[in-house]
Amino acid sequence: MYKIMSNNLTDYEAINQIEEINKIFNDNNIVIMPDYHAGKGCVVGTTMLITDKVCPNHVGVDIGCGIAGYKIDKRYFKFDVEKLKELDDIIRKNIPSGLSINKRKSKFIPKGYEIKLRAKVDRQAMDRAYLSLGTLGGGNHFIEVGENEECYILFVHSGSRNLGVQVASYHQNIAIDTCNKERVEYIYNITKNVAPEEREKLIEEYKKENPHIPNPSCYLKGVYLEDYLFDMRVMEEFACLNREIMIKTILEKLDIPFVKGNYIESTHNYIEDYKGLHILRKGATSAKKDERVIIPLNMRDGIIIGIGKGNPEWNYSAPHGAGRILSRKKAKENLSLDEFKETMEGIFTTCVSNSTLDESPMAYKPMEEILEIIGDTIEIEEIVKPIYNFKAN
Repeated sequence: MYKIMSNNLTDYEAINQIEEINKIFNDNNIVIMPDYHAGKGCVVGTTMLITDKVCPNHVGVDIGCGIAGYKIDKRYFKFDVEKLKELDDIIRKNIPSGLSINKRKSKFIPKGYEIKLRAKVDRQAMDRAYLSLGTLGGGNHFIEVGENEECYILFVHSGSRNLGVQVASYHQNIAIDTCNKERVEYIYNITKNVAPEEREKLIEEYKKENPHIPNPSCYLKGVYLEDYLFDMRVMEEFACLNREIMIKTILEKLDIPFVKGNYIESTHNYIEDYKGLHILRKGATSAKKDERVIIPLNMRDGIIIGIGKGNPEWNYSAPHGAGRILSRKKAKENLSLDEFKETMEGIFTTCVSNSTLDESPMAYKPMEEILEIIGDTIEIEEIVKPIYNFKAN
């Protein structure tokens, strides 16, 4: 069975998607986070325990996507309006966004770093991947500066870029090729070797016990599962490095030294090994006991910083954000640009436009819907309010 950790159970499209997942993975302790909404191939906000099989679509194409933050002491640095303008200029000149990539490899890529995958990825895509390190992407990916009394925090939300898509698609295609193979072969053998009068009954019984798996839900087992998990970890490392390079690039241009102790991070599309469990998180983040947790809400309301409680009822997990209530298409059709501009007053941004209307705070669930339910999985330390926000536009 499954549990939905939310007081709002009106997203029927997402619930139907959860039901489909549960038909195949009903023994996997599925726990859905409060920011859940329908996604491509899997409900965003899904957590489950992996045993002998995994569907690559359940992690998704942006493998290793997450959010990193860097604390900047207010005693030594101040973001006034002029500095925020300078920051915006630095980002636009040095951090490619949308579909753009770097013209040359970042100097912050560690010496000897190699992307070694078991998936077959063509040379052009691999060359592009190295040039993608230090780039933001589009959609809900962002760069933000928030502040509290002691410090500013520079946040970067991004993932594994196009390489993640290539790797996820490669393994999902293998899942499609192999998942129903045994079923097809069994039916073929019955058709070929069993007398017609017995054939139909045997096929009907077999199909009842072994229903066809739809392509989006096809899964990997055995050596194929091992290959996927290997590549998933490579992509998680790639995505983490991507975020770190962006932060280092911005800090260097601001003449701020990088100190590892000021760096925090939460990943939310991956599979983690913990206490002998393999925990899949799609649009969910780890909340193990005493672990730092970062949960972005929206462009206006800021980012939750909390401490995990290590609650097994939540699969040691927390939501990764506020969760969409409007699809990108519906947001652009129904939301007002004037209201978007008004709600962002007081936050420095050059990114409020028709092209980012689908990222308006009104496209997401109210933060109260998340705050009222997450006390069982994290202790909220603070909500860091934004003073600057950048999205691809």
